[in-house]
Amino acid sequence: MKYSVILAMLLPFTIFAQTDVSGEVSGVWSRGIHPITLIGDVSVPLGDTLMIESNVEVYRDTFEIRVLGTLLAEEALFFEGSGIFNDNGEVGLNGCIIEGAQYGIKSFGGSVNIVNTLFDGMAEEGLDFHQIVYGKVENCQILDSGTYGIRITQSDIVYIRNNILSGNSQNDTVYPALFIDSSSPQEISFNQIIENLGQGVGIWALTGTASPKLSNNLIQGNFTGITIVNATPILDYNTIIQNFVEDEANSGAGVYIGYADALPILTNNYIAFNYYGVSVINNGQANLGMLVNSPINDDGQNVFLDNSFDGVTWNVWNGTPFTLYAQNNYWPGLDTSAIDATLYDDNEGANGEIIFEPTASLALGKGNLDGDQRISILDIVIMLENVLNDENFYGAHLWKADINDDLEVDINDIVLLIDIFLNPGN
Repeated sequence: MKYSVILAMLLPFTIFAQTDVSGEVSGVWSRGIHPITLIGDVSVPLGDTLMIESNVEVYRDTFEIRVLGTLLAEEALFFEGSGIFNDNGEVGLNGCIIEGAQYGIKSFGGSVNIVNTLFDGMAEEGLDFHQIVYGKVENCQILDSGTYGIRITQSDIVYIRNNILSGNSQNDTVYPALFIDSSSPQEISFNQIIENLGQGVGIWALTGTASPKLSNNLIQGNFTGITIVNATPILDYNTIIQNFVEDEANSGAGVYIGYADALPILTNNYIAFNYYGVSVINNGQANLGMLVNSPINDDGQNVFLDNSFDGVTWNVWNGTPFTLYAQNNYWPGLDTSAIDATLYDDNEGANGEIIFEPTASLALGKGNLDGDQRISILDIVIMLENVLNDENFYGAHLWKADINDDLEVDINDIVLLIDIFLNPGN
């Protein structure tokens, strides 16, 4: 009974004690003064540093944390509030949780380094980078934002790697989960951009060039997959599948390309089960595989499979007067005439031709993971290592490794690949 009385006496101090802050802040917010409650906007002055220690809870009501100096937080929890506004300062978050704010982080200038952090339920965007010096977002989850999950404008030294963006674009489908505008980020790779209510990725060149490389990303279950406007990105080894809203004809392009300066290069991508595979309109252009020129970084090797809506398959739609090259690609299950029937070009209207021959050999595709044009023990080792290490295959590698075509690579595919190796004639 004595211990119960002591606990009852301590509980009010443990639960309800708090530190109210406003104005300029610096130093350390520790568990000893936690939780922190903002009773007004706060700012970290230029030249100062605020460190927030592990498990410190920060309640912001409607207020903002503005950073002109340095903000560092390790496993802190931020609730509600306007957001974190980086005003040419430095923000570093590791293992934090940000929930229910107006926005997660807006950075105008300065640098941002965000790892292992959850952004959940922002009313507007999760992260917004504009003219920043350096930015990294790695191993984070950006979920259920009202507008963009991540927006990058006029910022090139940016790395977006191994994140999950899902449920974003809650307010309107016009907001891409990942929006790259007039920027050429250094790396956009190994991200899962899945089941967002708008575009999965938007790459636009509105005020400057946009030539990023996107590689080894999963883009699945969005309103549309990737939208490219006046931009010249390289898309390599991405898995772009099942992007559509049921019975919504305006949705469903795996890759949507438009306007005169658009000229992306697509290689080694797996573009399947969207309403439309690649759609090129409004005088845009695209290189889906070109063997008639000398560079070898545009030699196709994309996989186009069953991009269909209402019983009609359009793997590639050329709605422009320009010739579109789509050579050296895989078209599983289709012979030459059947491939041509899935291409909207000069045969269907006053549009440019789609040149798709020669095609890549299907016989050298399925199961051939090391690129030596034969099924060998090395292919089995590669698949086994990936499965054991829980590493995903992306793009054309996924199609090649997914022997049973269930969009997963597991022990069943290893068994089938071993059977192919042992019985090459079957």
